[in-house]
Formats: sequence, C-alpha cells, structure tokens
Amino acid sequence: MSGKKSYNGVSDIPSGSRKMVQSLKEIVNCCPEAEIYAVLKDCNMDPNEAVNRLLSQAAHIPFCLQ
Repeated sequence: MSGKKSYNGVSDIPSGSRKMVQSLKEIVNCCPEAEIYAVLKDCNMDPNEAVNRLLSQAAHIPFCLQ
C-alpha cells in the first residue's frame, strides 16, 4: 500500500479547504472537486499553481474549455 490517502468525493475534502476547491471549480468546471483538491495538495495548496496544472490538463479534454 502506498500510504497516500485517496480523495474520492466532496465529503473527503476538509472543510477548511472546501471553499478554495469550490472557487477553483468555477475556473476549471470540468474537473471533479476531488481532483481539484488532489492537485491543490500536490501544489502545496497554492491555488495559482493548481489552476495552471488543471487548465493544462483540461486543454487535452475538448469539452472542458468551451
């Protein structure tokens, strides 16, 4: 087992981070909140870096950037 915690749903997102995740969801609306939170964690909770990563991922998904 890798020891990493999996964030599979909104209920797994800590309440202190939920507002930030919801704000980022307005920018990258095609990404699930759990994915947004996972990227935020990878970016040390830096919302700018997280948005950049999520948008670069979304650029490869045609329906995301309409």
